[in-house]
Amino acid sequence: MSTDSPLQALPLLLQQAKQQADAALGHARMRAQQRGSNPAGDENLLVLGDNLAMLADLAIAVEADSARGAALIYLDPPYASAADYRSRIQTPLADGSKLALEHLAYSDRWANGIGDYLAMLAPRLMLARMALREDGAICTHVDWHAAHWVRVLLDEVFGAEHFVNNLVWSYRSGGASRTTAVPRKHDDLLVYRRSGRFRIHGQRERQYLEKPFMGSKRDAAGRHYVDTILRDVLEGELRLVNEDGTLSTISVRPVLNISAERTGYATQKPIGLLEVLLRWFTKPEDTVVDPFAGSGTTAIAAA
Repeated sequence: MSTDSPLQALPLLLQQAKQQADAALGHARMRAQQRGSNPAGDENLLVLGDNLAMLADLAIAVEADSARGAALIYLDPPYASAADYRSRIQTPLADGSKLALEHLAYSDRWANGIGDYLAMLAPRLMLARMALREDGAICTHVDWHAAHWVRVLLDEVFGAEHFVNNLVWSYRSGGASRTTAVPRKHDDLLVYRRSGRFRIHGQRERQYLEKPFMGSKRDAAGRHYVDTILRDVLEGELRLVNEDGTLSTISVRPVLNISAERTGYATQKPIGLLEVLLRWFTKPEDTVVDPFAGSGTTAIAAA
C-alpha cells in the first residue's frame, strides 16, 4: 500500500479492496461447486483459516438463501496499535502442577502504517456487508488508534446514511500518560446497518435513587428507582430490565488478571459486553458472526 495520506489513497484502496473481495467470492463459488454445498451459515461453526475466505463463503451462502445471512457481525480486528500481543495459558500436568505456555497471539504492526491496516480491513468489510441479512448490522470494535479512519471506511462501504451508533465501551484499567494526553479509557464500537429494515431491541436500565424523584417507583426492598433507556456508553455493572420485569446484572468491566473468565488472551473482551450487544441487535436463533474470533467471547455469549 502507498505511504500517501490515507485520504489521498482511499479511491485506489477501495478499488483494490473490491478486486480482493471479488477474487475471494470467485474462489468461494468454486469451493461450493466442488463440495456440492456450502457449509457457511451452518449452526455453531468454528472456522480455522483466513477470515476473508470465510466471509466470502458466507456471502455466497447468503446469495443462494438470504435467510442464512447474519443478524449481527461483530468485528474485533487489530487496532493498528504497532504492538505485538501474546497469549498465556496454564495446563495441568499429571503430578498436579501447572505448566505455563505462552505464544504470539497476533502482531498488530503494519509495514506502511495505517494504509496497510485499512487495506487489510476494507475487503473484509465489503464481504461482511454481503454476509448480513437485509435487516442485519455490523459492529466494528476499534479504539483511538484508527477509529476515525475506520469510520470513513465504513461510510464508504455501507454508506454514511446507514450509520447507526458510535457506542462507547468505557473502562478505567490500563496505563495512562500523565502529561501528553488525557487518559484514553474507552473503545469505539461502530455500528452500521445493511439497510433501513434494521431495528434495535431497546434495553432498559434500572437506576436506584437516594430519594424519590419525578416518576420514580419503589421495589419490594423499599428502594426508589427509575428504569431508563440504556444509552450508548457502557461502563461497569449494568442492571438490565428483562421483558418479564426481572433484572439481569451484567458486568462490562474489562477482563483483568484476576477475572474469573480470563483465558490468558491479551485483548480478551468481557462476556457481558457481548451479551449487551446481542440483546440490542439479535433475537434467539439469529446467526451471529465473529470473523476475528479472538478469545472466543462472542461464541460463549451467543451459545
